[in-house]
Amino acid sequence: MRYIDPVQLRLHQRPDLHVFAAQGVSLILGDSSPVLLVYMPGLSAREVQAICQDRCWFGVYEEEGVLFFLYRFGKAFSWSYTAYHRRLEEQRRPVRLSLISESSRALLQVIVTGSEDGVVQGWRMVGLSPAVTQTLWQSVLMQDGLPDDYAQRIETVAVGRGVLEMVKQGVICQGQ
Repeated sequence: MRYIDPVQLRLHQRPDLHVFAAQGVSLILGDSSPVLLVYMPGLSAREVQAICQDRCWFGVYEEEGVLFFLYRFGKAFSWSYTAYHRRLEEQRRPVRLSLISESSRALLQVIVTGSEDGVVQGWRMVGLSPAVTQTLWQSVLMQDGLPDDYAQRIETVAVGRGVLEMVKQGVICQGQ
């Protein structure tokens, strides 16, 4: 997956579709600004609105060196997750943890491309809690020294734990 510069995307603009690995949700990290890319063809206008405007929750669960970014948007969606490992990104950007203090709140960008043509249909900026921010970046930095079997570890953890178990054991916050 290539890195999308979300600042350059505009509502109802078509991004480069080669960026999307598959239908679903992807977490893209770089510098100190995470992006949650929601690419789900067939979303209704109400579902796009729920993602972009309803109350939302986010969290981080880490096991075996794999980060699971947890999310829930309003009542339209149940808890779900996307697995993240730095080696899944083609263009890994340096993480500058020195810019992140114990009270830092990451600003998560949520980009919704719900149509079959990949046009951006919604965009939201959400502040994450300091605890989620710290856990997120520390989990990412820990991945650099791990072996390349991340795909197997993602599957092992995902099968062994349900999303609700991850939510119970993870660090969770309500999006601000």
